[in-house]
Amino acid sequence: MKIFTTMVTIGNEIHTMDTIEYEGQFWLVPEWLSRQELEFEIPMRIVCLSTLPHQKSSGAVNFVLNVPIPKAVLDGHVPPELAGAYIVIERPDIRFPKRGEKLH
Repeated sequence: MKIFTTMVTIGNEIHTMDTIEYEGQFWLVPEWLSRQELEFEIPMRIVCLSTLPHQKSSGAVNFVLNVPIPKAVLDGHVPPELAGAYIVIERPDIRFPKRGEKLH
């Protein structure tokens, strides 16, 4: 399983964020659950990229999100007025092999 990267703007800051392919779509992974005793990492939540304006990139990242994303959405709290714009799944049943000591 491959982990991609997406350039995202949160507030006034630009960040890179892990992105995975799940059920035929790409999803942002704002946070991973990783414990020492486990041999895998689990996304805490995922945010669907297909409902957001983005583009593929051939540079250091795989995708670029064209609009800022609210931090609340990445924290799993979609404001009611934005409910149709974001698809967020909490704790999906997805496991990735650990990538070392780096925690997100």
